[in-house]
Amino acid sequence: MGGFADVWHGKVHDADVAIKVWRLGGHGADVLKDFCKEAAVLKYLRHPNVTRLVGVETTVFPMCLVCEWMPLGTLNSFLERHPGANRLALLVDVAAGLTYLHALDIVHGDLKGANILINARRSACLADFGLAAFSYENRTAYIPTRSVNAGTTRWIAPEVMDPEAFGLERARVSRESDVYAFAMVMWEAFTGRVPFPSIQRDAAVMHKVIGGGRPTRPFQATDLGLSDAVWDIVERCWQGDRGARPIISQVRDQLEQVVDVVEDLGAPQEWPLDVA
Repeated sequence: MGGFADVWHGKVHDADVAIKVWRLGGHGADVLKDFCKEAAVLKYLRHPNVTRLVGVETTVFPMCLVCEWMPLGTLNSFLERHPGANRLALLVDVAAGLTYLHALDIVHGDLKGANILINARRSACLADFGLAAFSYENRTAYIPTRSVNAGTTRWIAPEVMDPEAFGLERARVSRESDVYAFAMVMWEAFTGRVPFPSIQRDAAVMHKVIGGGRPTRPFQATDLGLSDAVWDIVERCWQGDRGARPIISQVRDQLEQVVDVVEDLGAPQEWPLDVA
């Protein structure tokens, strides 16, 4: 289920597919814009870590996208059912998919665990491109305030929350804001919690993030693969200075190096973790 869409399980020529149906409601123009944007982004994407578009259907429903079916659900639900899964390998998948998008000058714009799906091969795939933006002439398309608010606050980079405070004229998603969100996804994958789980109000989260606050290191996740080296990646990705964040291809390479040398990973005694 999404803010403006429902997802159903269906079949096309005996193949399992996901049918994403937009709800028009009182936001017809905005919903149509999101539908067209996501269809335009997905149409040409071909990567093992990006959800594949099968087609567009307008006969049964007014507006729906047909995508490959991801039988193991979201990253969050997969880790709930398989708490001993290799989180580092899944994060390499996410970084690989994001590297592919950024190489095409596409910014995801709404990266979080709920928008990462797990396929039958237990690989992580990026999904939900409703807030994606195209870059052109070294500039990323500006997005309206409604779209900024539509993204989940706890994964949003500080310069998108308060652009003027960071020398920007308007809020815009970027490769750098995707890298920031990826750091939050890493924290989410190692804890099973949304970022800042002890803070209930999104406004309080924004105040904390803009002021430089970040989630604390969950040391009980060390046996799950959150080593000093991996935590260093997290901290560099969510730096307040967007220009100091690494590019996602570097992050992917560094995570791959960790995966190559890591030995047996443990399983958590409880999941999600008890973190502040």
